[in-house]
Amino acid sequence: MSDQILTMDDRLPSPITQMPDFTEDQLQAYPQMTPKIRDAAFDGYWQPGWEICHYFQHAPRINGFESCIVWGPKGSYKSNREAWLAWVVYEDFDLVWKNYVMHPETFIELIRTPGRIPHMTWDDCASYLDSTLYFDNRDLYIKIKRYWWLLRTKISNFVCSTPNKGKIAGFILDDMTSEMKCSPRANFNYDRWAWRMNFKNPKKVDMFPVNIHQRRRFNYKFFEHARIFNPETVKLEPDPRTGIWFPAKEWDRYWAMRLEFSERGGGNLETAMKEAFSDPPDVHEIIESAAKNNNLQTDDQIIKHLTSKAATITGLSSAYKRTGDPKTKEKIFNIADDLGLLQEAKKAVRA
Repeated sequence: MSDQILTMDDRLPSPITQMPDFTEDQLQAYPQMTPKIRDAAFDGYWQPGWEICHYFQHAPRINGFESCIVWGPKGSYKSNREAWLAWVVYEDFDLVWKNYVMHPETFIELIRTPGRIPHMTWDDCASYLDSTLYFDNRDLYIKIKRYWWLLRTKISNFVCSTPNKGKIAGFILDDMTSEMKCSPRANFNYDRWAWRMNFKNPKKVDMFPVNIHQRRRFNYKFFEHARIFNPETVKLEPDPRTGIWFPAKEWDRYWAMRLEFSERGGGNLETAMKEAFSDPPDVHEIIESAAKNNNLQTDDQIIKHLTSKAATITGLSSAYKRTGDPKTKEKIFNIADDLGLLQEAKKAVRA
């Protein structure tokens, strides 16, 4: 199979050409074997003996699909794991960041590129495609959902992150083939989702998880087989608290993108506040209040907190303009109180 069909610049690693056969012993080695999990292996939803890397390396080679949601509390290394998953596909950090999305503009630019995209990452996807979009602008939600199904063929692996997977747009959850739950101790669970017929209602599909990794420690040893240790990336710097390793220069590249994301999030929050309240404080005061009132210690925590609040208050403000519902106004006040802006909000309403 020609790489010309699969990648934009022919720099993917050597392919895994087919799913290997597995033996009964490999199948029975699964610790919690049940009849439906056994059936799921024969149907191809999971492969005995495979680890997480194999699925993402395999899909672009067969024009297949993987959709994974990486979720967990703030500070649980979700972005780190996303970058590693992209690395095991491309083995080239230039391609990792080239196909790494933080803003819708980047996503639009990528899908206009000729050819199929082997692996795309959307960091904090719910900042733009969250579940409240359906209630805020139903027509827009339906259009995005409809065209997403058409567009999805262009992307082989799609990986996105969010603190709470229930807050992401429903059509992305429907497309999910696997998920990774991250924890602050740098462990992760990886589960594949298998589909099963519903014999009581033919209109429904039953889905159930097949656990591949349970509380797996995420460190450099986990990806030794992915040929990370080459001359270009041999200088890795450890985090002594967790054992996570990441090339320092690549982390700097990611953090530069993240800080730009933060600045845009702060600007969006300021705009949202101006729409909701007539005279909001300066954006720097908002950031300081949010950090103080919510015990936010790091830039990453502040970024995610403000981005989430900006998206929420924008949706509530739009809903309040349409309905004038007092409960919606109360929710806006609650967010303002959380950010240390309740007095300003009340003054604006009285005025």
